[in-house]
Amino acid sequence: MTTTSIQNASIMALCARIQAAAIKCEAYHVFVDYAGHTGTLTVCARDCCMDYSEPVDTWPEPLLYESVYLDADWVDPAHGLTAIIDQLQRLGVEV
Repeated sequence: MTTTSIQNASIMALCARIQAAAIKCEAYHVFVDYAGHTGTLTVCARDCCMDYSEPVDTWPEPLLYESVYLDADWVDPAHGLTAIIDQLQRLGVEV
């Protein structure tokens, strides 16, 4: 694993756009998680009417659930992050 990808300014800018969209989104619950041990950014979008008090095994599938390895040399993180942005925009999220 290399650490050059996550330090790339364009990768960081794409991550920041996704995080900002999650913070300001009111139509959906958008969760953005970073796992440092794997260098993975995961984005999950759920309906804003989601009842989190229900048992987890009864929850509907998320509207979006994608992960991108930011530090791997065998994938292009910019492509994965751009695909997530496109999916969020299709849901009507301003990114």
